[in-house]
Amino acid sequence: MRLNALLALSFMLALAAQVPAARAAQSACTAKPGYPAPNEPGQVFYLQRTSNANTVIYALNFDGTGKVDAQHPVDVYWRRYAEKGQRKELGFFERTFAFGARYAPLKGAPGRYRAHLVSYPALEVEVEPVAPGKARGLLEISGRPAVLDCIYIELLTNSYIPEIGHIDIVGRTLEGDERVSERLFVDQRAAGMAPGDRPAQR
Repeated sequence: MRLNALLALSFMLALAAQVPAARAAQSACTAKPGYPAPNEPGQVFYLQRTSNANTVIYALNFDGTGKVDAQHPVDVYWRRYAEKGQRKELGFFERTFAFGARYAPLKGAPGRYRAHLVSYPALEVEVEPVAPGKARGLLEISGRPAVLDCIYIELLTNSYIPEIGHIDIVGRTLEGDERVSERLFVDQRAAGMAPGDRPAQR
């Protein structure tokens, strides 16, 4: 099932590739021109791919009082930078097999959640509000406690169905705000891993 989800993710990543328009703010995940660093309300992190600059935003929803909306706490959507920069909701297959998120509240910690991508449960993130309308995602990157900024997926397009070559996880250390990154290589072993069990680096 998880291997099928990874194949579905690879397929979704390859669809509708377009030439991205130039953007002023550069992504933290890639130096490719035209890849922006979004700054959305409640943003936790964002996901980008080699195919184009269209970006998936992962955010916490806040209500009118500045508290996390317990009925709909997590919001995942496109910011279509390769088009006109408009917001677009994920399609059914994108949400179910590729870019959607699963999450569960942390006991004894109101407003905090443990979350992972539906297609890659090995990468778990603890999501928490830090101020009204602001949030962050915590995890270990290269063995160091860090705040997640973005995930970047490199595609290999030498086959009919493109495969994921590697995944870059980029963030900042909790102490010192130092940039830190980790590269994961996805294979069949990773597809069968439980949440929190990442494949070894190469």
